[in-house]
Amino acid sequence: MAKELEIEEQIVAQGDLVRQLKGDASASEDKKPAPEKKQEKKQDVKPDGKKQTKLGIEVSKDENYSEWYSQVITKAEMIEYYDVSGCYVLRPWSYAIWESIQAWFDGGIKKLGVKNCYFPMFVSNAALEREKTHIADFAPEVAWVTRAGSSELAEPIAIRPTSETVMYPSYKKWVQSHRDLPIKLNQWCNVVILDLYAGVYTDLLAIPVVKGRKSEKEKFAGGDFTTTVEAYVPCNGRGIQGATSHHLGQNFSKMFDISFEDPTTGGKMYAWQNSWGLSTRTIGAMVMIHADDSGLVLPPRVASIQVGPKDMAANQVTAVLRYNGKKLAIKQNELVNEIKRLLEMIHVEMYNKVLAARDAHMKTCYDFEEFKQLLDEKFILLSPFCGEIACEDEIKKASTREDADAGAAQMGAKTLCIPLEQPKDKLPDQCLFPSCKNKAKFFALFGRSY
Repeated sequence: MAKELEIEEQIVAQGDLVRQLKGDASASEDKKPAPEKKQEKKQDVKPDGKKQTKLGIEVSKDENYSEWYSQVITKAEMIEYYDVSGCYVLRPWSYAIWESIQAWFDGGIKKLGVKNCYFPMFVSNAALEREKTHIADFAPEVAWVTRAGSSELAEPIAIRPTSETVMYPSYKKWVQSHRDLPIKLNQWCNVVILDLYAGVYTDLLAIPVVKGRKSEKEKFAGGDFTTTVEAYVPCNGRGIQGATSHHLGQNFSKMFDISFEDPTTGGKMYAWQNSWGLSTRTIGAMVMIHADDSGLVLPPRVASIQVGPKDMAANQVTAVLRYNGKKLAIKQNELVNEIKRLLEMIHVEMYNKVLAARDAHMKTCYDFEEFKQLLDEKFILLSPFCGEIACEDEIKKASTREDADAGAAQMGAKTLCIPLEQPKDKLPDQCLFPSCKNKAKFFALFGRSY
């Protein structure tokens, strides 16, 4: 009810503003000096006769995907690139979307008893060394601070690659007894459960996802296993990791000595831990999947609500549906109810469009030659898999091809996830890779991925 009232108030306020602006324009019309005649700039003309300016998207999604994506996020004023590699500015449009995602997710985790907190962004070298096995994959990307002003630091400090090393030394101090458990904390930061992750994509962003477990090769280093939600980008056939959660077992509690007295035996016991992360990459996935050659297409549940009334004399407004370009004339006395209906319909139809595209390009495959062919046709594939790291390496290597157009290697397939909901087909004994001697353990979802 509160949301409905908010929509109604915004519609009324927007209508009042339009009428006020029209009145102001009429009142000041006589006071304005005649505008100087300006020389028109020459504009390119499209084949259909329409003028083309540099304000719009200049490349198509199919022709040059990387350039198209860059133009969409910058020309829609979502992102500003920064002069430090790997950093960017979230502008108000994108941050409003991120706030909607945060609010939805925050409400979900609070129902689970999770509280928000904030830890420093710096981590000591000593703390980082404790989990050197875990951070091996991050090591090339770790940024180190070695000076403060003109003075060299006695010990360099790192900007956290992930949050475990920052948070767990404090956990050691806080956990003395089993009565101190569980600790349920969430930190919103740049490096920041499965059903909640899926809900962000399906309920907010109108994107279908596959829920699954990462393979041994793809799981979070230092954890026992990783679960994930994976989306599909129809235009190039790639998978994209949506968000992950990690069962850490006792690995980190032993590193950081997060222990307590066993209430039954009196002995020392290490805590069991999990960690999870949802980031602004959700916005990037939304842009990749929904935007088109005209620019950004936002699902209504994360879009700023904007209603621009027109045709006031006819007591109606014209609504333009951005995702399909259709125009509808709505009578003013039906506006509130019709807008609410349209917003719900838009979300459902955007979701179903992406779901249909994904399902049309997701297939169960047992033969490796067919697997490679379908991979080149932008499919993601459910195939029997033994789960061994060496076998996954061979599959990736054997499915890498030379792209004749670009003259560069086309990435091979990797496991996107091991779906929690397995195919109803009987699992064969033979693993997908022909020369593999191991027995297949499950169906894995393979694809090219970001």
